[in-house]
Amino acid sequence: ADNPLEEAIKFLIPLKNLASDNIDTHLLAFEIYFRKGKFLLMLQSVKRAFAIDSNNPWLHECLIRFSKCVSDHSNLSEVVNKVLTQEMQKIFISKDLESFNEEFLKRSPTSIQHQLSGAKMMYFLDSSRQEKAIAIATRADETMRDKNVKTLTKVLESLRDGSFGTCHAQTNEYRLACHKLFPLASAFTPLTNEDDGCFASVNHTAFNHEVLSNEI
Repeated sequence: ADNPLEEAIKFLIPLKNLASDNIDTHLLAFEIYFRKGKFLLMLQSVKRAFAIDSNNPWLHECLIRFSKCVSDHSNLSEVVNKVLTQEMQKIFISKDLESFNEEFLKRSPTSIQHQLSGAKMMYFLDSSRQEKAIAIATRADETMRDKNVKTLTKVLESLRDGSFGTCHAQTNEYRLACHKLFPLASAFTPLTNEDDGCFASVNHTAFNHEVLSNEI
C-alpha cells in the first residue's frame, strides 16, 4: 500500500462497529490515530476502551502516552485543547502522570502484564528510573499469577525493543532466568552452551529484589 495508515483506517471503520465491545479494537484504533496525530479520534478510542476495562494494561500505556502527547503539543486549537483537557480530567482525576502510574502498579501487584505496562510507563516518564523499572517488569517470584511463557516472552520482547532503553545485560539475565523456569520454551533458549553454564553465577534481575525493597 502507498499509505499503510490510510489502508489500516479502511479496515478499522467496520471493525469499530462490528467489534465495538472488544477493547483491542479501540486500542488498535488509538495506535493508528496516534501515528496520524488525530487527537479527538485518539480521545474517542481511549474513552471507549476505558468504558470496557479501565484497568487494562495496554489501555494504561495508551492513556499515559496520549496525555503526554497532548501536553507536548502547545499548538492545538483552543477548542480541541479544552475538550481534551476536560475529558482526560475525568480519567486522571487531578493526578499527575507519575502518581497515576504508581496507583496502577499498586492495584495489580501480582499481575506481570500490569507490572510490565506500569514499568514501561515509569521509564517512559523518567528514563533515570531505568533500573527500578526493569526490576519491576522482570519480577517473576511465586506471587505472580500470570507467570507463563506468553507473558514472560512479552517482558523479554519489551526489554529487547527499547521500551527500557539499552539494557543488554538485564535482557540476557532475564532470558536465562526464564529458560530455567521453562527449559523447553524456544523463546528463552540460550544462544550458546556457555551462557547456560554461567547461569548460577549470574545475579539475576528477575529475582533480584534489592531495587524493589523501598518500592511502590
